[in-house]
Amino acid sequence: MTESLCAACSRFVNDFGEVEEEGWESILHIAPDIFSLAKLAQNGCPLCKVVYQSCCYEETVSYERQTLPISVRASALHRLGTGEEEEEDNDLPFRGQYPRQLSLRVSIGDKGQGRSHDLPVVLEEDAEKPAETPDLDATKPVINLCSSKGIDDAVALAKYWMLHCDKCHIQCKVRSQTQKPSRVVPTRLIDVGLIDREELPRVYVINPLDHKGLEYAALSYAWGSDPTFAKTTASNLGEMTKGLPWDKLAKTIQDAIVFTRNLGIRYLWVDALCILQSEGPDDGFHRADWAYEASRFGQYYENATLTIAGTAAISSDKGLFFPRLGLQVDPKPVTFRQKSFWGGFRDTTTRPISPSWYTEVEASPLLTRGWAFQERALSRRILHFGMNCIVWECHGCRAIETNPTRLEPITSDDRNHDFVYAFRDLENQNMETAITKLDRPINGRPTGTHKYELGAENAFMELGV
Repeated sequence: MTESLCAACSRFVNDFGEVEEEGWESILHIAPDIFSLAKLAQNGCPLCKVVYQSCCYEETVSYERQTLPISVRASALHRLGTGEEEEEDNDLPFRGQYPRQLSLRVSIGDKGQGRSHDLPVVLEEDAEKPAETPDLDATKPVINLCSSKGIDDAVALAKYWMLHCDKCHIQCKVRSQTQKPSRVVPTRLIDVGLIDREELPRVYVINPLDHKGLEYAALSYAWGSDPTFAKTTASNLGEMTKGLPWDKLAKTIQDAIVFTRNLGIRYLWVDALCILQSEGPDDGFHRADWAYEASRFGQYYENATLTIAGTAAISSDKGLFFPRLGLQVDPKPVTFRQKSFWGGFRDTTTRPISPSWYTEVEASPLLTRGWAFQERALSRRILHFGMNCIVWECHGCRAIETNPTRLEPITSDDRNHDFVYAFRDLENQNMETAITKLDRPINGRPTGTHKYELGAENAFMELGV
C-alpha cells in the first residue's frame, strides 16, 4: 500500500483511481537528477525505488543524461469496458466519466526533449495472471560484476551460452572452413596467459604455418576521444612481445584480458595491440601494416571463437565491468488502493522491471559507431557487456543474463536485421542489393548519422569481395 511512501510520492498517489474526466493527469517532479533520485530510493520509498531502477534499466542512465530532471506522469487510459457501453451511456448524467486504468510514465529531461518509458501497471483482477511482458519475465538476479564472484558467475554464464551455441547452431560454425580456401587468422594476438599462472600478457606473433585449431577471442570497443593508453608500434613491438605494460593498458582492454583468461581462451585480438599504430605522419611501418591488416580483420572477427563487446562504454577507460547502478536498491511491487467507479476500492500495482535486450544493445553507446556495427555483423557470436547486464547474440539466437535459458531466435522482425544480415551474407549477394540494404536507417537514425571509421570500400574489402 502507500503508507510507507515518501511525502511527495504519497501526495502524488492520493488521487489515483478517482472517477476522472477524460484528459485527467497528475505530474510528480520526483527529482532534479538521477543522483538525487538514487538518494530518495535508498531512503526507502517504495515508489522511488521502482522509478529509480526503471531509469537505470530503460534509459541506461547515460553519461549525457545524468543531470536531467526526472518526473512521473499519472494519467487515465481509456475506460475499462467495451466500446458498445460507451454508446449506451451517452444520455447518462456522468457521461464522459468511466472507470479508467491508471498509466504511469517516467520521463528524463524536459517535456518533449528527453526520453520516457512506462511503468507496468497491473489491476487487482490481473495480479494473479502470469506476466506477459518480457521485462517482467526475469528468472535470475543481475550479476554484480564488481566482485570476484560476479566475474565467476559471468564466466559461467558465457560458457553456458557458448556450449549451447556449439551444440545447437549450425549457422554459427566458422564459415571460413567451408567457404574459403584457408582460414585467415590474425598476424598477432595477445597471449593472455593461463589462469593458474602469474605472468604478464604479451603480444604473440602467429606462426603462419602452424595455427591449426587456434582459438581466440576478439574485442569490439570504443577507443574514445583521447586514447592515451598503451599501443603497439614498430619501435616497441619487441618489448610488447615480452610483456604488456599492464598499468598503461586501457581499462576495457584489461577487463577483456581478465575475462578471456577466465574463460579458458588463451588468445585475444585487440586492434590497438595487434596492429602497429602510428608514431607520426612518416611512419611507413604503420601504413604498411594497416594496409595489410585492414583487408583481413573482418575475417578476424568472423573466425573468432567469441567477440567480447564493450557495448556500454563510450571510451576505453570505462572498462567492461560496470557497477550495476540498479542494484543499489531492491524494489518490490507497489500497490495503490484506489476508489472504484462502482463503489468500494480496488488495488492497482506497479512492478519493478528488468533490463531489456533492446536497451542494453540497440540503444548502447558502442553501436552509434558504424565500424562497431560492422564488427557486430561479422562476428558469429558476441558477448555484450551492457550498462546493466550481460547480453548474448549469435547467428542463431539472443539471450539476456536475467533470463539466460530463454534463447530467442533471431527473426526478420528484429530491428537492424537487414543491415546486419546484409553484411553476413554479402559474399552471396549482388553488390547493388547489398549496398541498398546497408544504406537503410539504423536504430531509427537516418542514413549517414553513424560514424564510419573505415568507410564503405574497406568494409567490403574486409569481407574479401
